[in-house]
Amino acid sequence: MKDAFYFSHDSNARSDLKIQALRSKYGVKGYGMYWIIIEMMRESKDHTLPHNQNFAYYGFANEFGCSPEEAKCFIQDCIYEFALFICDEQCFWSDSLNRRMEKYKQKSATKAENGMKGGRPRKEQQEKAPEATSQPEPELDKSKQQKPVRTKNATVAQYSVEVNQLTDFLVQKIKENNPKAQTPNFNQWRDSIRLMMENDGYEFDQVRKMVEWCQSDDFWKSNILSAKKLREKAGTLVLQMGRVDHGKSREELKRNLNPYAGLDARIQAEQDAMPVRRIEEIREQAREYEASRVRAMQ
Repeated sequence: MKDAFYFSHDSNARSDLKIQALRSKYGVKGYGMYWIIIEMMRESKDHTLPHNQNFAYYGFANEFGCSPEEAKCFIQDCIYEFALFICDEQCFWSDSLNRRMEKYKQKSATKAENGMKGGRPRKEQQEKAPEATSQPEPELDKSKQQKPVRTKNATVAQYSVEVNQLTDFLVQKIKENNPKAQTPNFNQWRDSIRLMMENDGYEFDQVRKMVEWCQSDDFWKSNILSAKKLREKAGTLVLQMGRVDHGKSREELKRNLNPYAGLDARIQAEQDAMPVRRIEEIREQAREYEASRVRAMQ
């Protein structure tokens, strides 16, 4: 068997809870598709596969025997629903496969060092020729020793399934409002969502409702364009959502937030009885109020 195609495989992998969840949704076919992905990762140079690139899903679809849309849905579920893979904005990979490959590389390096490839073990050589090893081997310079390979799973934080789902949901809603919105730095967005839940105390359902509400609101959908901004304005969103939830329409909410709403119509109706100076005073107060409101939203 060629070295390029080797990787270890637990005989009871099918009993893993994540795998069982995958099989419950996709059946035996999904289990086979999962191992196809693992094999493709093993064959790739850095054990990763492209993510969020449409051309890649045509390749996966060809391997799975399905449509690109079905392939994309399956891989997204493996990442976010079952937490079988880890991803960033460029690629995804298997933490388990990387650990196994790291052990395999270490074993291969040890065998090569001991003369296991192309000759007898060094221990056997030493027993037959002890005089050759009467002097202790010089200690290797630590600065020249091979450093362990840094894999992606050593530098990319692992996030919970809920954090991944909320991040993707926010990106989805923003792109629905603006299909040309730039692809975000997913790890930075996940950090903001994670802090909302771990440090700020918001539950999964609360954050999801915030995302739905702010991205359907005419004002907030043009102001909250990142997870960081969502976290900054979470308190304000909760208050405004509370007002809407208590039976007030969006127009009523706007009037409550801005006491000068409909100002021109009110002045027009009362201009005969209102002095010009008073009209100008009211207009100036309205401008100052709007300016302070904009500053508060920034």
